[in-house]
Amino acid sequence: MLYIIVNPASKSGMGKRKWEAFKEKLNQNSIVYEVFFTDKQNGATKCAKEVLEKMGSGSSDVLCVLGGDGTINETVNALNGTENITLAYLPTGSSNDLARSLQLASSPDELIRRMKKPAARVTDTGMLVTKNRTDRRFCVSCGIGLDAAVCKEALDSKLKNTLNRLGLGKLTYAGIALKQLISAPVCGCDITFEDGSTKHFDKLLFAVSMVHPYEGGGIRMAPMADCHDGLFDVLVVAGLRKWRALYLLPLAFFGLHTKAKNVYFFRCRRLEINTDVPLIVHADGEYCGKQQKIALSCQKNGLNFI
Repeated sequence: MLYIIVNPASKSGMGKRKWEAFKEKLNQNSIVYEVFFTDKQNGATKCAKEVLEKMGSGSSDVLCVLGGDGTINETVNALNGTENITLAYLPTGSSNDLARSLQLASSPDELIRRMKKPAARVTDTGMLVTKNRTDRRFCVSCGIGLDAAVCKEALDSKLKNTLNRLGLGKLTYAGIALKQLISAPVCGCDITFEDGSTKHFDKLLFAVSMVHPYEGGGIRMAPMADCHDGLFDVLVVAGLRKWRALYLLPLAFFGLHTKAKNVYFFRCRRLEINTDVPLIVHADGEYCGKQQKIALSCQKNGLNFI
């Protein structure tokens, strides 16, 4: 049985249009399915819980998500560790960084072709734990500071909606980043790694733990990130004047920022970040409040995608 969660509002209505095309292809191929739509009252988390109640124990059931990275994040957080579920994903968001990294099907025809002869793409996932012990899984990345502030504004940004309508949604992150950079707070930060070592950073601008190379619509934050190695690629930007950060963004689009001064990379399975003041945190672009202490861990082979 194929269960489908559709976010019709993703990418300013692209989700609805792609669903209509997908539905037509499903009917043409006589594929039996049940669909669940998200809206303001019923998000992907609630839809996924309803799907889990209906799913049988057989391996033939597939959960398909039609939406953006945020829709996938909500769905994954509803699975409650049921990693044996096979996921299909038809990306319709502004960023689509997960699909980009895993080279998932981008069209209804391609997805149906792959579902007929399914082959699993296994990927790592991450877990965020905050001071109040709130756990949140993430598929792509989790960040604190400027990176997260940009994601928060992008959630309800008029600029994002405008760029989406113009087919330029990938520029949302860059445009908002330039605006946020002016008011972004900087502070001291201690990062403790799984071996017990701690590194201190002055004037932290942001830190982000990456499962996949891309974030923000194709920005190559961590060009060497491997979603199969059970490790985060951690990027820290600290100790630089804000005006110098302006040149890092265009470099990051091509992954050329890795050798820049005041840009630090680490690879680890677990870490804890402590900042002098609370900063905004995101997981897959979803707002996770202002936090002063967060713990992150990477789960190897956490999800199976068609």
